[in-house]
Amino acid sequence: MVETRQRFHEQLAALEEDIQQMGAQAQQLLRTALRGLSQDDLTVCEEVVRGDDEVDRCYLDIEQRILSLFALQSPVASDLRLLTALLHINLHLERIADQAVNLAKIPCLAAGLPQNPQVLHRLQQMGELAAGMVDTAMQALARRDLGVDQGHRSIAVEAVRRRPRVVIAATPRGDDQHERDESRAQQRSGFRPPACPCA
Repeated sequence: MVETRQRFHEQLAALEEDIQQMGAQAQQLLRTALRGLSQDDLTVCEEVVRGDDEVDRCYLDIEQRILSLFALQSPVASDLRLLTALLHINLHLERIADQAVNLAKIPCLAAGLPQNPQVLHRLQQMGELAAGMVDTAMQALARRDLGVDQGHRSIAVEAVRRRPRVVIAATPRGDDQHERDESRAQQRSGFRPPACPCA
């Protein structure tokens, strides 16, 4: 029984280590895609797609190992919470890599079209914020530090505030459309504006 639990915790530790490596890969893909976007480099797309394929393989492997531990070990308490968290983190890191691919495709899709330096600059800023959030989140996981949530919230607020101006700069729209864009951005980021004390 003791050996079984020891083996279980070794598998947990290995899973978490692989999640950390996957987080580093996702960050690197995001920054590579941003570099390709800022430099209008068409070769970056292939590099990011190859990296995303590797992240996809890691994602499937980690998911299978987590599900196997759920089925074979019946974890409880803190072990159950950790496995559940790793399952969700695994999914979101895979999505970040997918979004990096979408960014990397922009130079190919927009080849020959005029560029908007202001939009590109804002996208670069937002991308760096996003990469920084991933890095902070992975450090928080390693340290079991719940105190970074407020920092994440502040970064999310800043990213959401910047995004509508990018949309407006790229394509003039009315106030109603602006509000809808901002609402969708807030929903995707997980940010909710604080309730008005006068309401």
